[in-house]
Amino acid sequence: MDKRRISTITLGAAIGGAAVALYHRYRRDRRRALARLRFGSRVAATAQGPVEYDVAGDGPAVLIAHGLAGGYDQGLYLARPFTGSGFRFVAPSRPGYLQTPLSSGYTPREQAELYAALLDALHIPRTAIIGVSTGGPAALQFALRFPDRCSGVVLISAFSRQHPFSPLQLAVAERLVRYDVIGWLLAGPGEELCLALCGVRGSVRAALRDDWEKMSVLRGMLRGAATTSARRSGILNDLWRIASLPEYPLERCKPPVLAIHSPTDPFAPYAHARFVSERAPDARLLSLPDGGHFCLLAHAAQAVPEIVAFLREHTSR
Repeated sequence: MDKRRISTITLGAAIGGAAVALYHRYRRDRRRALARLRFGSRVAATAQGPVEYDVAGDGPAVLIAHGLAGGYDQGLYLARPFTGSGFRFVAPSRPGYLQTPLSSGYTPREQAELYAALLDALHIPRTAIIGVSTGGPAALQFALRFPDRCSGVVLISAFSRQHPFSPLQLAVAERLVRYDVIGWLLAGPGEELCLALCGVRGSVRAALRDDWEKMSVLRGMLRGAATTSARRSGILNDLWRIASLPEYPLERCKPPVLAIHSPTDPFAPYAHARFVSERAPDARLLSLPDGGHFCLLAHAAQAVPEIVAFLREHTSR
């Protein structure tokens, strides 16, 4: 047997062995992730239907409307940068995600009504709301429909109006929800690629990757993509709703709004944050360069104090 053939066989065996090891790691990680999801939350029976949720912290209430491929778990990870800030974060799974059935609220308006029903069940009369990514429309609907129960709105990399997704984005999403392994690869071995695809650029990406605390939050959020089979109907519903979203009468929005966005966000266009800041009567835009769709974490030193100050000012009213 010549040396070239031996080298080819050796290389093939090494690649095969690595693939088998990677597959077993994926199976183990997925099994553990699903177990954590099954036992890490509560389900409330509300007037609008069942809703899964969990709570972290103590103080004035802040409800988190999570983004695509999220759930209560993503909401809890989003609350981590605010640990010790003196707020009680309520993190529900939006309809179609994890243990909240899609029938509990198909549209952002119905999801806002579900939030109000959850607050009733938890005996919370008033809350601020944080809308992240595809959770933005539900957060805005909550402010428009329940202004007396909404002390303020924070939008982070959020959609606020209709957006037709590109064929490439829809193709990626359609495959992502079919195969958990794709999300697992993006959240693990493909982490660097994921950051780049989400618009986190250059030195900002390098600084983010060097920060263990921020990366632990980001990895926790990305882990949700490895269990898309438990979030499939919510993801597809979100994409369909965003693509056909009616224009909201933001000029009637009574609660104050803080919109945080990056011009390099390739998923939720920066124009959506400008739209809110120009239309809502009491709105402000915080622009964070080169942070992409993860600008909250990429620029946490600037964004977190701004959000905390906003929440403290308006929840104390």
